[in-house]
Amino acid sequence: MAAGKNLDEYPNLSLECSGLEYCLPGYQYGLGSMMTAVDEMKMGKLERAYCFCLGGHHAHPNWGHGYCLLNPLAAAARYAQQNGFHKVLIVDWDIHHGDGTQEIFENDSSIYCLCTGQKSVQAVMLSLFLR
Repeated sequence: MAAGKNLDEYPNLSLECSGLEYCLPGYQYGLGSMMTAVDEMKMGKLERAYCFCLGGHHAHPNWGHGYCLLNPLAAAARYAQQNGFHKVLIVDWDIHHGDGTQEIFENDSSIYCLCTGQKSVQAVMLSLFLR
């Protein structure tokens, strides 16, 4: 599937991920759009890109978790690094913390992950409500 090759085996999955292998085309399109955005930025056609797609932020390096089979967001960030981008910002706008993305990049200071998480979203919503 990646780079035109089929997967020899599926990653390890937590119980809630069973059956999600049918989502693989969605992951492919998401990763493809993020990689295209990186390519367009590298060529100078874009200054920045915002990609709204299956991020897979709960998928860890070696297992799917939290309804996330794969982590194309992490793969796209690595792709950006391989294409000369020295700093990458990942903005994870979700009510749940992106634990998989955090684990993948926790020792990589060139990738900054900004995760809203539930408490942050609640604080922002409360702040907006009180205005």
